[in-house]
Amino acid sequence: MTKTKAFITSVCLIGTSAFAETAGQSIQVIEASDGYSFATVSLKDLSRIHCPNGISNIVFSKEKEIQVDPAKNGKDAYVKILPRRTTGDGVEERFDYGQHPRDIFIECNDRTFSLVLVPKDIPAQTVILKAPYSETKKASEFERANPYDSTMLDLVKKAYLGDVPDGYEPMHVGKEVKDFEEIKLVLMRSYVGAKYSVHEYTVDAKKSVNLYEAMFIPYLKNPLAISIVKTILEPTENTRMFVVTLNQEEAGGADAQ
Repeated sequence: MTKTKAFITSVCLIGTSAFAETAGQSIQVIEASDGYSFATVSLKDLSRIHCPNGISNIVFSKEKEIQVDPAKNGKDAYVKILPRRTTGDGVEERFDYGQHPRDIFIECNDRTFSLVLVPKDIPAQTVILKAPYSETKKASEFERANPYDSTMLDLVKKAYLGDVPDGYEPMHVGKEVKDFEEIKLVLMRSYVGAKYSVHEYTVDAKKSVNLYEAMFIPYLKNPLAISIVKTILEPTENTRMFVVTLNQEEAGGADAQ
């Protein structure tokens, strides 16, 4: 228990210092279906579409004022809404962003996702395409590839950046976990692997509060590592917290031994 708690503290410190400079994007998880799926994208900023197993093809109409650029890693595509330029006849030059929906078709994990992108005047968004099944073998290989401490840190980093760990299954949750006098804790999403899972929470402050990892342990199942992005909050402020847990099946096996 002492070793686990010490490691939780170290990850929390790394998360606070190394990650706090980057603002977290809003993340949406889209499940494969036979029909169209709606996803919100930023009207003026770049948005990212992510396929954990790689994007094999992208089809869209440039006439609808949209630009889509595949990333070199083969797993991401960056979406930019293109503005209309108005000038001439004594009219001052201006750029207007159309908020009409755009259709895009993306082949991901041997499935075609038919997306309707709805632009809104909001910050950058990340859209994760969820395959109809998780690749347990690939997840297991990822979990065994590095030492335990490195794996914990890598899981936290990937969740923070909105990257799905290899073979993990993304799940949108959006469930309130606990409503304390000082804070409210909400589980936003989870990434489930073979042995471990990593969960993203939001912590909303009602009063001035100093957060520390040990205060959350009684309300978490089988926690192995915790990273809190911002540990000091004022009223109405919020932060993100990432928790790596041991899956229930693994925990049950360990207890049996």
